[in-house]
Amino acid sequence: MSKVSIHETYDLPQDKFYSVVTDYEKYPEFLSEIKSAKLEKDSPKQVAFTLEKVKTFEYVLEFKEKAPCEISWRLVRSNLFKKNSGGWKFKPQGDRILVTYSLDVEFGFLVPSFIVNGLVKKDLPKVIEVFKERVEALYG
Repeated sequence: MSKVSIHETYDLPQDKFYSVVTDYEKYPEFLSEIKSAKLEKDSPKQVAFTLEKVKTFEYVLEFKEKAPCEISWRLVRSNLFKKNSGGWKFKPQGDRILVTYSLDVEFGFLVPSFIVNGLVKKDLPKVIEVFKERVEALYG
């Protein structure tokens, strides 16, 4: 199991950051490893993702949204993950927002924990930065 979270403060509108995170089907436009994202079910919201990292993997996440301050997810099914849960939280800090991104994953096959921890902890800061860049690109 690898459970991590990261916090960053940005000079960005909370509602815009929230809208980018909840526009799941647009993820392939700015997350290079996500090859497709398709809404499978609207209530509760379930999205099927295709991830390419050495080989192709598929997984479905169920999202709970509490606009404009929180998004969480849990794994429905996958050929990669045994567990995949996490979320985003947005907290106003004056004219800025504190963004928290959390992730808890387990793989469905044996992967040494030091490799999992390294990948997750290395990739986590990149993920939050890519979302920040997407908000800036769309909303200046």
